[in-house]
Amino acid sequence: MFAKEKPLSLDAARKKLERVYKLIPETTGCLDNINKEGGCEGVCCKFQSPQVLYVEFLNAWDHILKIWSAEDIIDIVSLSLKTYLSNKPTKGCIFWNPDTKQCRQYETRCLSCRLYSIVPEEEFHARYEQVKEMLKDKPDAIIMPQCDLVKTVDGRDITTAQTDFWWDELIKIEMFIGVPRQSIHDRFGGSYRTYHDHLLIHLFIESIMQNLSTIRVNGTEEEKEKVVEKLTDHFRERIYSLSYKLVEDGKAKTSNSS
Repeated sequence: MFAKEKPLSLDAARKKLERVYKLIPETTGCLDNINKEGGCEGVCCKFQSPQVLYVEFLNAWDHILKIWSAEDIIDIVSLSLKTYLSNKPTKGCIFWNPDTKQCRQYETRCLSCRLYSIVPEEEFHARYEQVKEMLKDKPDAIIMPQCDLVKTVDGRDITTAQTDFWWDELIKIEMFIGVPRQSIHDRFGGSYRTYHDHLLIHLFIESIMQNLSTIRVNGTEEEKEKVVEKLTDHFRERIYSLSYKLVEDGKAKTSNSS
């Protein structure tokens, strides 16, 4: 597990992230097409789960803890467990809302999401072919090209020099919160993971994660359902006990100050 950030370092990291995100050209076409008749319905998010750096996950998680209800937070933890335990070769993003067809944490979306559909073709094509090769023996894998409905607002194409620069800046921020440079990769143990991976590793101890990995490979569907139910209930107890403590602490402070 990576070094735990201090609140001040996360605040500073958030500001650094915002500065990098603001450099990325605004796009148009996505939200315009999701819900209209014959539109895409957010199919990219339904079937694909972006990989994000640890600092990007922390940025989203901090935002969620501040504005989401307790039950919504519990639901996203439960969905993360189900997604992690699934043996599907490609999985949708946990933040895709099947009712609205939109992202539940769009404000803090990661670099991958901000660039999707405007990545230079020569850069995207290489990744696309690599993923196709990795999953060639998985007939149920859903591999999608870039969306052709989305363009930059000003119509300009971005360059590989720009995407390289933005990625390098994010690596600096990742290291700023204590992630070693050698850990910034998408292989086992790296800090470039899906949201559901980050979320579970952030919340549960290593032994639980090891058990989850074993059940994902060897467990039956019934066993997986029981594990999801048990860990969701465990998290529900934790979050409500914390909420109760915060309320009680607040009453104590008010009482002492009066």
